[in-house]
Amino acid sequence: MAEPTAEELQRAKEYLLKSEDALYELLSGGSRDNAFPEDLIKRGRTMFANLKSNYRQTICGDPNVRAVFTEGKDNQRVMLLIAIADLLGGQGAFALAALIVKEGLDTYCEPIWHVNGR
Repeated sequence: MAEPTAEELQRAKEYLLKSEDALYELLSGGSRDNAFPEDLIKRGRTMFANLKSNYRQTICGDPNVRAVFTEGKDNQRVMLLIAIADLLGGQGAFALAALIVKEGLDTYCEPIWHVNGR
């Protein structure tokens, strides 16, 4: 994995500070101008449940994600978020990655890693 830019590091830090509800809203891709916030959050939660299931093999099977996790790098949570967002790309990648990192990658990847995340 290439070293992240200062902008990527800052963006990842900002996403990790956001509440889960704010991340669900971002993941939903909706606008508060066109919907009730509760609808955006509900939609984002549903999307998160589906996406995290669909991407588990991709994320947990990626050697860069695994290396960042096992090497315990400085700013590990920030670096994990960037590695996952880079892997997924596209709209909502940072929000999805932040939600997964906040949930705990060891728990998320346990079905694939089989050794309590290590």
